[in-house]
Amino acid sequence: MSALRTCFIPEKEESEIREYFEKRRGGILKPGDDIKSIERRYAPLGVFEIKRRKDIETGIISRVKKTIEESNRFYVNLNNVALYYVSKGLGKKPRIEKLDVMEKIIDLPSISIKFLSDIVKKGRITHHELNKKHFLFLNGNFDCIMMLKARDLIDFHPRVYGASYGIYAPHLEYLAKVNILDFDDKRYNLGDFLSTEQIKLEGKKVDETVHKPEEVLETLEVFFAGDGISQDIVYLPYDECTYVDKEGRFRHDRLIAPRFSI
Repeated sequence: MSALRTCFIPEKEESEIREYFEKRRGGILKPGDDIKSIERRYAPLGVFEIKRRKDIETGIISRVKKTIEESNRFYVNLNNVALYYVSKGLGKKPRIEKLDVMEKIIDLPSISIKFLSDIVKKGRITHHELNKKHFLFLNGNFDCIMMLKARDLIDFHPRVYGASYGIYAPHLEYLAKVNILDFDDKRYNLGDFLSTEQIKLEGKKVDETVHKPEEVLETLEVFFAGDGISQDIVYLPYDECTYVDKEGRFRHDRLIAPRFSI
């Protein structure tokens, strides 16, 4: 007997999906491409819960330091490691958006991800602060910083090039260029917003699982400086349209439109 899988429920009917892609065939200045095919696909999303400790100060007159535990749930595409969240613009319908930070860091050394985590927490951090914590030069880890720069995840201030960083190191700052929500932002937890159902996926088009949940979990733990567990795999339905133009060239478009429960 085929196993049932947990899937988010698609919002649009077949006729609405075709109408959506018809409207995106072309514009006034560009002849409309022909729709070659529209197919429903399912993306495997790993569900991960991460917990971490955070030091805070309470009180108005007398400030008291205390440690609290915070947690959140993250949904990551196991095919392309897109990290999803819910976008809720004022006066607009909520929709699913994705961040590409996991794609940029999934294959980096853990020390590079730790550096990035520290830089992202503050937005910008001095070389002195980072070196004091990680001993960048003593441990020969500056190459791991340069990896972040090469992937456009951070920038230097003042700008430095090649071996000249040694001249500016005492005054050097690292600036985060990562598009990311705060760790405790509840928009990461798709399960709080979307409706699910149990269906059989046999015979349906399911994206390949390229990244193992263990690999994704390890990256999330390092980046968010916490401990976590891999909880489940949920499937996200989406529709992919293939267009063909007059010269026989193809292009693809996607519609991700799950049903919201809020």
